[in-house]
Amino acid sequence: MKIGQLMPASGKGTLAQGYQQVVHVPVEFTLLQEHAASIPDGHVIRGYLLARNSDGRRWLIVDEGPA
Repeated sequence: MKIGQLMPASGKGTLAQGYQQVVHVPVEFTLLQEHAASIPDGHVIRGYLLARNSDGRRWLIVDEGPA
């Protein structure tokens, strides 16, 4: 798994709208499943939108999808 650099993002128009801190995190990995589901096996590149209201709070995953 390779986790890319956090990139500041706007939460406007997303489930992250209203949060004080929003970042996009790109991730690459190789998926191997016993039974292939909605994502086919192989090299996968996804992106995650994380949000929180302050430095002391935990990040919440508010959205994900193809990067």
